[in-house]
Amino acid sequence: MRKKALFILLLVFSIFFININVDAATKCDKKDELKAEASAIEVNYELIKSEKGENGDYDPTLYFYDIIITNISNNFEIGIGDFRYTYKDSKNGVLTIRMVGGGYKIRVGIYASSKTGCADTKLRTIPVELPIYNRYSDFEECIGHTNEYPICAPNANLSKYELNDDGFEKELKKQAKEYENKKNKLKEDNNDNKKKNILDLYMDNARITIPITIIVAIIILGYLLKWIFVDRKKTKINLGVKK
Repeated sequence: MRKKALFILLLVFSIFFININVDAATKCDKKDELKAEASAIEVNYELIKSEKGENGDYDPTLYFYDIIITNISNNFEIGIGDFRYTYKDSKNGVLTIRMVGGGYKIRVGIYASSKTGCADTKLRTIPVELPIYNRYSDFEECIGHTNEYPICAPNANLSKYELNDDGFEKELKKQAKEYENKKNKLKEDNNDNKKKNILDLYMDNARITIPITIIVAIIILGYLLKWIFVDRKKTKINLGVKK
């Protein structure tokens, strides 16, 4: 009987305690004021290029982003994923969190701290997209070719390439050859299109172009016949006179 009474007492206490926390989170008199203050919080990021991987070897695919959150006060907590950060984790109101790699989005949640009496009240959510970074785009071989060779693009996803040992050089040569073939093919197609466009233009204006062509042909034929039967005969006579 005592165990049952104790169980009921603990259950009532738990429900009461939960209600207190819920009320604290939902009944927040300062919410508008805190939201206005939270609007001053800014989130930026900075690319950190790493020269070494976990084993100390050079890893061109490894890089980081420092998420820099400014204007934090004691009134706020910052939530990213399952982690929470307070003003104590910051340096004079500036919180820096390092993330590995890019090509994904994070959501920075701004919450009221327990000091405000509005603990866990969400005030803002700031989405941040961390772009992919391709270290090879800074290589000398890629400078000036970031739009021509996919492996040189600043946002290239290197995970689809075999980049062990001399993999980068092999892939670069392969893509350079493909680009040149594509450029030559495009040049040939353009030349063919120009020829076709000239012919199309000629046929589209056939009422004008065909008569002009006939007239020009007659004039040329006339000059040719004149040279054969007149000018040539005169030349022979002149030569005969000289003899």
